[in-house]
Amino acid sequence: MTSENAAIQTCVAPTDRPGSQQNRTMQITRDINSLPNELISCIFRWIPVQHVFKFRRLCRAVNDSLLTTQFALLNMQLPSTHSPLQSDASMWLLVPEKYQAAMAREKLSQLEILDSCGSVKTAIPFPESVVLLSNLTTLNLSRCALTGAIPDVFGGLSNLKMLVLILSNNQLDGGVPASFNCLSSLFLLDLSKNRLMGPLPDFSDLNALKYLLVSENQLTGPIPTRFGSPSVLQFMDVRRNLFSSIPATISNLVNVSYLNISYNPISSPIPKELWSLINLVNLEMCHCGLTGSLAGIEALSRLEELDACFNDLTEGIPPNEIPEMRQLKSLHLIGNPRLSRQAWDFGGLENFEYLCMDRAVLESSTLCGAFIPCELHDLEIDAPQVDFEKILSRCIDMMEIVFTLLLDVEIDGQVGGDSPDDQGIAY
Repeated sequence: MTSENAAIQTCVAPTDRPGSQQNRTMQITRDINSLPNELISCIFRWIPVQHVFKFRRLCRAVNDSLLTTQFALLNMQLPSTHSPLQSDASMWLLVPEKYQAAMAREKLSQLEILDSCGSVKTAIPFPESVVLLSNLTTLNLSRCALTGAIPDVFGGLSNLKMLVLILSNNQLDGGVPASFNCLSSLFLLDLSKNRLMGPLPDFSDLNALKYLLVSENQLTGPIPTRFGSPSVLQFMDVRRNLFSSIPATISNLVNVSYLNISYNPISSPIPKELWSLINLVNLEMCHCGLTGSLAGIEALSRLEELDACFNDLTEGIPPNEIPEMRQLKSLHLIGNPRLSRQAWDFGGLENFEYLCMDRAVLESSTLCGAFIPCELHDLEIDAPQVDFEKILSRCIDMMEIVFTLLLDVEIDGQVGGDSPDDQGIAY
């Protein structure tokens, strides 16, 4: 069969009539493009979905027939022959858009959890038929090679039950759809490691949101704080974006325990409202251009780790506030060379372990209490200087010893009359 014609050869059986030709061969050639769509659909409907679309290149008629909703419905009546890595859910991402919609309605409408991309390896657009999966509670399309914009289709259905939406580690661009706000049951939203741009939309209807991860994008505007129930949020990671300010409304996030705003061009004093987040356990705000002081941080009595390195702070934690931070385990302030001289007394902090600050700041300050030099930022506090000349000299001495030993072995072999082979030594 060529790309445009099909050749059908039939052998005509010999007859008893006089003059009949023995083994006569009849050749019929027909343009496959002229075959009815119904016939093409009947032929190809028996081919499993993971293979059927390989035949789209035969001709335009086959291509057009395989892309119809009618064919999709016929083909899906075939008993599933997928391997474990080619489930209906993972195949849904690979088939054409019309087939996706039919599959979503006919086979996936009751699906509650879709958390695998299966055999997805090539770049594919985000499937708009996702809104037809109205019973989904978990949609995990992380690392699915998704490209383009996220379609703003989530407002089409009011009964979406989605609790978890994970689209991280793709190549999605454009803005974050405003219709995400219709996912009122959502408690985890992960859009990290994409190419999303612009401000986050109003999330005032997301009353159940506990985890927000939008790191490593190009999002702009103030750090997001507008949620339906801001006191529900517990985990927010917005690092490595283009957020430009910390709004006073951050004080509404009273139950956040993990907050990472690092690598955002904020360049402003630390707002006092940040110290209202009394349930913070981990606060990371390095490389933000923050200025001013850490005074008032004693209110964060549950804080275990503070990373404010590589900013432009001029005052550290006031000496009278340090004893109030009983849970503090690590303090990272390297990259703030203008920190004023002060006393740092960690003696009353039973859990304190790691510290890193600029050497000049440490040398001009008074340190009390035990701590381990921080390895996170490759700082060596009071570590001995590396003497490379001494190391080189020692290496030379070791080489001389090795050569001397080898020479002794060779001399011993010659004196005793033994060959190297006799000694079991291979040179």
